[in-house]
Order: sequence, then structure tokens, then C-alpha cells
Amino acid sequence: MTRDVKRLVAALEAVGAEVTLGRAGHLRVRHPSAHRLVWLPSTPSDRRWMANKISEMRSAGIPPVRL
Repeated sequence: MTRDVKRLVAALEAVGAEVTLGRAGHLRVRHPSAHRLVWLPSTPSDRRWMANKISEMRSAGIPPVRL
């Protein structure tokens, strides 16, 4: 897991999300107020991955995170 992924996971856990290890090394993000799951890569390859995932989490109903 990269340093940026660890920072995002810590921020998600601070807002009450549950982050667990899923299949093939991906991380599964659940939040009580969300209406769907969001999957995170453990080794992202795109430079815009964090902005894209934060946008996806916002549309899923997960509260905004502060990094």
C-alpha cells in the first residue's frame, strides 16, 4: 500500500468508514450513510486516482474527507 493510500484510509476511518481488504489486494470502503461500496486500489497507477476516488465516494454518499 502506498503512502497516499494509507493517508486516505486513515482519513476515511476518521469519518467513520470501515476499510477492509477485499479481493486481489483492493480495499473495500463502507460507510453507514453510503448507499454503495467503493473500491480503492492498493497500488494506484494513475496520477488522478485520488481525485477520482474522492469524487466517487462523494457520489456514493460517503462524507468528505480531509487529507
